[in-house]
Amino acid sequence: MLLSALLLLPLLGHAKPVEKRACAVEYPTYTTTISSLTPDFNSNPIGNNPASFAVKNQTFNAIDTIFQFNIPPGSWGCQLELFFDKDYYLVLPYFNGPMKADVFNVEGSAPYTVTWNSAPRTGSLFGTTGELPRVPDPSASIGYKEPVKRVINSAACRNTMTYRMKVPAEVGVGGVQFYQYNPPLYNPPFGGWRMVHNC
Repeated sequence: MLLSALLLLPLLGHAKPVEKRACAVEYPTYTTTISSLTPDFNSNPIGNNPASFAVKNQTFNAIDTIFQFNIPPGSWGCQLELFFDKDYYLVLPYFNGPMKADVFNVEGSAPYTVTWNSAPRTGSLFGTTGELPRVPDPSASIGYKEPVKRVINSAACRNTMTYRMKVPAEVGVGGVQFYQYNPPLYNPPFGGWRMVHNC
């Protein structure tokens, strides 16, 4: 028995370590903003708006964002993240209030044309960004000193995964706004929503 173990040692020494599998990443295929101040107005009928807003002001106007992912068949372990590369600076607070947002599940797919009044029904709270760090100086294009990642939540992958970003109920005035340009049609640094899966 001891001899067998000794003969096996050289083989173990040359065995290759198991390489960590790279995750797959999807980016929103649909993004649009809707406003309570103009509840029947559709600002972006084709859903390709780079702006994401979840803001609320003193006049009780709220702006939410609906965003959606198309997930490849057979995908597993979908994790929604809000991610900003180092040096990304297009993240802005609103009226210097709390800089955070809640993310809700949306039932079904986003329609081609959507308004505040016609938006798909919002389901349960999926997760929250928590308080986001302030960008050092967005007016001077000085961004984050290190990457910022917020894991919102994980869920079983579906062909279409749709969400609504809005200001938390406890925030009277505040929110967050950022601009997302998805790969490959962008120059780093990247910032915005992404769905990580198959890790």
